Amino acid sequence: MYESMINKIKYFLRVKHLIGDEEIQGTLPSSKFAYQLYNSFAWPAAVEGWFIYLISSIDLIMIGSLGADAIAATGIIGQPRMIFLSASRSLGVSVTALVARRKGEGNIIDLNKCLKQSLLFIFLFSIVSLLLSFKYIEDILYFAGAQMEYIAMATDYARIVVIAACFTAMAVVVNSAHIGVGNTKIVLWSNITGNLVNILFNFFLIYGIGFFPRLGIVGAGISTLFGSITTFLITIISVCNRRNELSILGKKGWIFEKKTMEPLTIIGSNVFAENIFERIGMFLYSKMVAELGTIAFATHHICMNLCDMFYCFGQGMSKASSALAGQKLGEKRKDLAIIYGKIGQRLGLMASSIAFLIFFMGRKWLMMLYSRDPQVIALGANILIIIAICSFVQTQGLIYSGVLRGAGDTRYVAIYSLIIIAILRPIQTWILCFPLGLGLYGAWIALITDQTLRMFFASKRFYSKKWMGVNL
Repeated sequence: MYESMINKIKYFLRVKHLIGDEEIQGTLPSSKFAYQLYNSFAWPAAVEGWFIYLISSIDLIMIGSLGADAIAATGIIGQPRMIFLSASRSLGVSVTALVARRKGEGNIIDLNKCLKQSLLFIFLFSIVSLLLSFKYIEDILYFAGAQMEYIAMATDYARIVVIAACFTAMAVVVNSAHIGVGNTKIVLWSNITGNLVNILFNFFLIYGIGFFPRLGIVGAGISTLFGSITTFLITIISVCNRRNELSILGKKGWIFEKKTMEPLTIIGSNVFAENIFERIGMFLYSKMVAELGTIAFATHHICMNLCDMFYCFGQGMSKASSALAGQKLGEKRKDLAIIYGKIGQRLGLMASSIAFLIFFMGRKWLMMLYSRDPQVIALGANILIIIAICSFVQTQGLIYSGVLRGAGDTRYVAIYSLIIIAILRPIQTWILCFPLGLGLYGAWIALITDQTLRMFFASKRFYSKKWMGVNL
């Protein structure tokens, strides 16, 4: 029986069983080579995402020692900050797709034009966004659902965090280009280093260690700023060498050109629409959860942080799928684009199984790391059961949608995101939380429904193979 199970697993993973004979366009790589190649893209990006949220969790644990109000005050800016970063993340998807396609074609000149013009655009956009955010920050927080008991703390923290977001936005664009060429290690190390700087200064500035002042959550905000600047500087230095495949040196390529900006705009506008729909949906979602009270929102913020740790792990695999799909389509090997998408799906299933065991078996212990409040611990431990189940559909959805984005098929993703995230999830959340009286449980039931639907539509599109016909 044991041997039979091993043989079934090998069959499930083997490259030649991932595609039909009629679809093969050339020599297929060995299973060992294919999985090693995928992992060389995926694991640095996946570990980077996981490590960032691990450090973010340590950050939240430190803030949690200041009380539930402090957790809520730092959490309330989360969704507005994500809206602020929507443009850079959307542009980042475009940059990854276009850079991967140009690398597959062997066109290094246009590859670097894409990087330069994208970086210039996001710099100008971030300055305008920063000025508007500073002017209306308190109104934004109130609209997000901030309560009177912590609005002052939240405002002080948010003003610093939006400055940090400008540096993050530019780093996102550069790192997206690195992902496109398969250099995910620089993405890993730049973000890890920046986040370690964040944690180090958190220790000194939140608690006032040594000659540093005790600044509480303002100290946490300053630490975030220092960490973001560190990540930005590392990413910029990484593209300041003429011998590198990616380089921003030289005067040529900085002027906006239709040839470069048009495909970036086409892909990016759809991804931006998707991100805006997601942010609107998440904004309304977070706002409704905030209205459930401080204990519920503090619990939700902790659980969302834990959920996002694995979400970012899945995002790393999504980025790998996106880069490999783009490169293989650029090489005119549609069969390999399909194969690497399916390899991601299988590795994602394994990762989700591990996540399920961690969330389910360690749920109370995980909550006790963040809070000493018995109400928060009890409620959060139950929510983590939902998160454990959600890990399967969430990861599969991310990997399939990563392939679609890498191919430039972003309009389809934007359409189902509008319907599911911006419309269905807020409606379902309100019905479950308030009329049906399920409180925070209702919010998380709505989330797992959202993730399941997204996985269904992304996988349906992947297997239809329509994404392979997109020209960039």
